[in-house]
Amino acid sequence: MTIAELAGLDERARRPPEYEQLLATMSDLVGRDLRLARSDQLLVDDLGCDSLAMVEALAMLDAVGAEVPDDLIAGLRTVGDLHHYLHSLANPQAASAPRAYVELEGPNVRLGPVTQRHFDWLYTVCSTGRHLVRFRLRGQTPSPEAFHRFLWEHVLAQFVVSTQEGEPVGLVTSFEPNHRHRYAHLAAVADPARSGDGLVLEGMAVLITYLFAQFDLRKLYAESLESNFAQFDSGTARVFDIEGRLRAHEYVDGAYQDFIVAAIWRDQWRTHHQRILGSAPPY
Repeated sequence: MTIAELAGLDERARRPPEYEQLLATMSDLVGRDLRLARSDQLLVDDLGCDSLAMVEALAMLDAVGAEVPDDLIAGLRTVGDLHHYLHSLANPQAASAPRAYVELEGPNVRLGPVTQRHFDWLYTVCSTGRHLVRFRLRGQTPSPEAFHRFLWEHVLAQFVVSTQEGEPVGLVTSFEPNHRHRYAHLAAVADPARSGDGLVLEGMAVLITYLFAQFDLRKLYAESLESNFAQFDSGTARVFDIEGRLRAHEYVDGAYQDFIVAAIWRDQWRTHHQRILGSAPPY
């Protein structure tokens, strides 16, 4: 079966391609069985579709008049991306790009840009009480100018978490992205006056979905001191995997603490988005 048939370009059919048929065709291209491949697996890195196989796939599309625009080629990285594009050929009403718009809003919170009016509040939140030594400052007391630079250093995306009434309750950040290997890091800080109400964690859930949908990331790292990790330890092996523990790694509050590295995977997050935010993820 050719990709032309998969794309539903036969005027007698005009049917969307079946996912299983796509996997059968990709199996022919790479010379091994891919029928059990997941939609989030990478065509090249995970499934062994080398450069020649990708060129052949694009050539098949081009031969039947379904040329992929240059600005879309880089976006066709997973089986799901390719399936979405082929489906859009058979259904002109479908969006042609494999990216979905993400509403920066949850049931109880919304995410918004960090503006100048938030600066004094953030400076106070990040340098007050235990946040001073447990958040990204790690005990530093920078000048306001240095704090402003620090706030945006190596940041991929960053939002103030607010209630639906507009009251800011915390900050969620993704930083140090690695686009080659498709991962980034997460950080969050809550206003001490609102700690424990779960609103910042809900805001982090919104950010996680945004990052997976908009930046095509595979996983996100959340790094934590052992004393902080107790706040979300119940998610171990359910929401995230523990990928590392650095023993007695950081000196905080007069003692050395373990440093824990947790990873949230794109495919695992779908279920948790549904459970936490009450809707299917847009990717």
